[in-house]
Amino acid sequence: YIVCVFDKEFIIEKKLARKYEFYDFSEISGNEGIRLVIDEFRTKGISADEQVAEFLLSLYTDPDFLISEINKISDYVGEGNELNREVLNRILKFSNTSSSFEELFVSLIKKDSRGAITAADNILTYQAVSEIYLLAVLSSLFTDLILLKKSGRADSNNLWGERARMLQECSSEVTEDRLKYSVKAIIEADKMLKNTTVQPKLIVFNLISSLISFNG
Repeated sequence: YIVCVFDKEFIIEKKLARKYEFYDFSEISGNEGIRLVIDEFRTKGISADEQVAEFLLSLYTDPDFLISEINKISDYVGEGNELNREVLNRILKFSNTSSSFEELFVSLIKKDSRGAITAADNILTYQAVSEIYLLAVLSSLFTDLILLKKSGRADSNNLWGERARMLQECSSEVTEDRLKYSVKAIIEADKMLKNTTVQPKLIVFNLISSLISFNG
C-alpha cells in the first residue's frame, strides 16, 4: 500500500528498520513511477499493464490524486481481474472526455468564458462526469503547468504525449501568479462542493468566472 509521509524522522526510522520501501515523488522517474503503480495494483490483486501506469502518471502527478484514483479504480475492477487501457477508459470515461478537458483548460488559459462554460457543461451534463472529478483534473493540469513553467522542460516533470504538448503551448500565455491563484481557487471550490448544499454545477461555473476574471 502507498502511504504519504511527510515526517522525516519517521522515514529515517522505518528505512533503518527496512520494513518499508520509500519513493520520493518529487524526483521519481518514469520507470520508477510505472513500477510503483503496477505494484500498488498488484497488492489489490489486480494485474495492470504499463500503458495503464503511464496513463495514470500522465494524469496525476500529485501523489494524493494518484493514490485516490488507484483505490477507486481497484474497487471498480475487483480482485483477480486484469486492467488495460480499454477497461481504464471505460472506468474514467476519459476516452470521451479528454478533448473536452483540454478544451476547458485551454479556454480558461485564454480567458474564453463562452468556450470554458460550453466545455464544462458538455463534461458535466452530456458525459456524466462528476464536478469533483472535473476539479481534480483541472487541479492536476494547473499544477503541472506551474511545474513546467518553473523547469522549462516537460520531461523533467514526468509529462508525456499530448498533455505535455498542450501544456507547453499554454505556458507562455499565463503568469505563475495566475496559475497559483487558480490552484487555490480550485481547492476552495472543491471544499465548497463537499461542505455546502449549493448546486454543484453552479460552483463550477462560478469557479470558471473567477479564474477568467483574475488579473495578474
